[in-house]
Amino acid sequence: MAIQVESRTSRRMTSNKAEFIALKEGLKDAKAEGVKNLLVRGDSELVIDLMEGRKTPRNAHLIQLTRQVQDQRLDFHNVTFEHVRRNIYEVADELATEAICGEPDSRLYFTDW
Repeated sequence: MAIQVESRTSRRMTSNKAEFIALKEGLKDAKAEGVKNLLVRGDSELVIDLMEGRKTPRNAHLIQLTRQVQDQRLDFHNVTFEHVRRNIYEVADELATEAICGEPDSRLYFTDW
């Protein structure tokens, strides 16, 4: 099952914050759908590395966002994060372009496996 997430973004928002907001919304929607095992694919290497514990957030804002998402992970049996290079994952590339250009909606896809 794939879950599409749409979230409003602001041109004043950093790309990292936009990625985290979309991730939080997607986890919320996945929980509402009753998903228990989740594979999250994303093109933000920083966000994926933070969520997998390969990197440690260095500023207060990223620390807060990382903790919020880690708390949301507790709603699932298993959540796996996978980085997908933007030039390979065409959907992610299109979404990143929309977000950078200030388009009102961006989508993030989650897969229950």
